[in-house]
Amino acid sequence: MKRFIFGLAILAGHICLAALAGAHGGHDPRLKITANNGELRFETGIPADVFMQFDVNKDKVLTVAEFTAAYADIAAWLDTHVKLTDQDGKTLKPYFSDSPIINAANLSVSDSVTHVKVLRRFKFKDVTALKLDVALFDYPPVLSTSRVGKMDAFVPISLCLQQVDSAQLCKDF
Repeated sequence: MKRFIFGLAILAGHICLAALAGAHGGHDPRLKITANNGELRFETGIPADVFMQFDVNKDKVLTVAEFTAAYADIAAWLDTHVKLTDQDGKTLKPYFSDSPIINAANLSVSDSVTHVKVLRRFKFKDVTALKLDVALFDYPPVLSTSRVGKMDAFVPISLCLQQVDSAQLCKDF
C-alpha cells in the first residue's frame, strides 16, 4: 500500500511539473511590467503578424527560418518600439533582450510563427522618473504591473501605450 501511495505521489509530481513547464512557454498576451529596486522587467506575448515586414518572400506567412534569419533586425525593431527613458529623455538600453518564438521546440524551420514572447530587462540608478513607451499593440493589452522593494526606493514610472491608428495613452504606476 505504501508503494502504491508513493507511486501516486511521484505521478502527481510529474503531472504538476509538466503542467508548469507547458505553461511557462505558452502564449500570454498580458503586458507584464515589474519594477524592483533599480530594475524594470517587461514581458508580453504578441502575434507574429506584427513582424510581417520581415516576411522575405511576401507570402503573408512568417516562417521559423525567416524569423531566425531576421532575428537581429527584429530585435532592433523591438528596441525602437519598447523604449525606457529617464527624466532627461535619455534612452536606457536593456541589459537583457530576448524574443523567443512561442512553442519553437515543436516547430520545423518551414512552420509558421504564430506568437512571439518579448522580454526586456532594464537596470537604472540615480533617476527621478522613468517613462516606458510601448508601440506593439493594435488593441489595448491587459496590463499587469507590480512593484517590489522598499517604498522609499520607488521611482515614478509612466507607461505610455501607442496603439496603431490611435492616440497615445499614458498611465502612472
